[in-house]
Amino acid sequence: KKTVDGIVAVTSYVLSNTAGQIILVEILPRGDGSKKYPRLCPPQCDSYGKPFTSFLPAVDKVNAGLRKILPDISYEYDDRLSIVDCSSSFRMMDAANNASNKYKDEPTINQEEEVNVSLMPDRLHPNANG
Repeated sequence: KKTVDGIVAVTSYVLSNTAGQIILVEILPRGDGSKKYPRLCPPQCDSYGKPFTSFLPAVDKVNAGLRKILPDISYEYDDRLSIVDCSSSFRMMDAANNASNKYKDEPTINQEEEVNVSLMPDRLHPNANG
């Protein structure tokens, strides 16, 4: 909730104080949760006091919150705000579904990964191909 509120506040501020347009890219997936979360617990723990294992549910929650509220903000500011979802190319579930049709020369997809490491080698930042 705080992340969505922060993004909305900055977006509204920019739209209120400029005549420009904003193209907001949804948060990209992050695949390093199993390595990072143990060091973040506490305070980032589940209800049993155990570290989370994936960032994807949090990313999905923020993106869903943005998709819910940003159309109203876009309308309020004369459609000067657009939101774009680029995550399907980076998420393993989506990449696996598309790989058989699109990427004949891509490396074999590792089903244990949350993100396509051929596009996000460090599981966080897209490379030149991403």
